[in-house]
Amino acid sequence: MPIYEYICEECQAITSVFYRKFSDDHLVECEKCHSKSTRKLISKVSYHKSDKSRLEEFDTKQSKNLNFYKDTRNIGLNAKKRIREIGADTENIQKIDEVKVGILWIILEKIKIYSGYI
Repeated sequence: MPIYEYICEECQAITSVFYRKFSDDHLVECEKCHSKSTRKLISKVSYHKSDKSRLEEFDTKQSKNLNFYKDTRNIGLNAKKRIREIGADTENIQKIDEVKVGILWIILEKIKIYSGYI
């Protein structure tokens, strides 16, 4: 179900239109000035990466800003990657994505201890 953006040729306002199916495409009226002189824009697109591809591309050595750590998925991703880097057995570790931030560092410390990295 696509969402298309149209630009008004009269006032340059952008109007977004949701279509239930592709065949619904028709003339769009500007929401601002109600002109019918609109043309379809090529909008930005986004896509989602799988956890596997995000993990493969993630670089733990690259510095992160504070906003990175506000998303708990990034903390879990960082932990998973670090666990793989130190060679710990990941089969016995439950889903790190679901681990609360407060106990994440405790788990990492235990992994370091059990794997002989301390």
